[in-house]
Amino acid sequence: MYEFDPDEKLVRTWALLTRGQCSVQLSMAVDTGCSQTVLAEAAITTLTYDGPGTPVTIVTGGGAITGSVLTVDKFSALGREVEHYEVQVCDLPAALGVDGLLGLDFFKGKLLTFDFANGYLRLDDPEWPPLPSS
Repeated sequence: MYEFDPDEKLVRTWALLTRGQCSVQLSMAVDTGCSQTVLAEAAITTLTYDGPGTPVTIVTGGGAITGSVLTVDKFSALGREVEHYEVQVCDLPAALGVDGLLGLDFFKGKLLTFDFANGYLRLDDPEWPPLPSS
């Protein structure tokens, strides 16, 4: 379980981006409206990835922006670690106050639970068999 402040406008958590022996801690906003995880360009520069990645147009609620797709060596958040993880990289507005957006792709195949009453977030393997719908 991970704590967050339910009174904030964003659900924030920490992530660790690793390349070889170097790692950088990132402040992330959990964004279930974002289909793929997005990292700010400034957040990955310390790990010196070769080139900007494959150019891509990223569609946001505010319009389309230009970015790139990059495969990072290792990405960890909420107790989950993914190797060779594909992320989108672009300039994020500084007003967001985060290094990236943790998108739906990170949660695929997992059970994501938000407890806004108590300020907790959980990411688990789903129970099998699935819980019956009510």
